Amino acid sequence: MLRLLQLPDFIQAAVRDESISSGHARSLINLKNEKDQKKILKQILSKELSVRQTEDLVRSLDKKNETKKIPVTKPTRDPFLEDISKKLRNKLGTKVDIKAKGKGGEIRIEFYSNDDLERLIQLLNEAD
Repeated sequence: MLRLLQLPDFIQAAVRDESISSGHARSLINLKNEKDQKKILKQILSKELSVRQTEDLVRSLDKKNETKKIPVTKPTRDPFLEDISKKLRNKLGTKVDIKAKGKGGEIRIEFYSNDDLERLIQLLNEAD
């Protein structure tokens, strides 16, 4: 019931007036867009939809909105830097990330405990 308080006032009013049930309102919670909530509420009232029909309608609207989303593509990584990162990862036995920044960049080496840090320092000192 507390979740229903997150709904816009017009939906809360419809529940109070018993125009729709709390089951209908719970279905509408899943819609993040207030415009979509209002649209479905109008359909519930005009077509006298059951809670199950409302849930199906909300699901179909969510699927329709998902197809509109543009997939985010990861930026392509420099194969040279990927190769160096892989070699360092194998040599050090931990996650290594290399990022280019302008003419330079950064190398990030992860460690998971003080002992692991000591081990990495020893490995780096051996390179001298």
